[in-house]
Amino acid sequence: MKKETDYLLFCSKCGIPQPIPNYILQAYFISGVDGVYCSNCENKIIIPEYLKKIAGDL
Repeated sequence: MKKETDYLLFCSKCGIPQPIPNYILQAYFISGVDGVYCSNCENKIIIPEYLKKIAGDL
């Protein structure tokens, strides 16, 4: 059985964790998108460089 890793970003405004699906990691972060929007308060969450590196390794 394959174990999947889930990645979370925490909103810097409201603190709600935002799950990052693998397809988002692969499709968006690799192509240069620098953030995602919180589903609770719509604040832009900047993607840290270490997550972009992880996305590149997938």
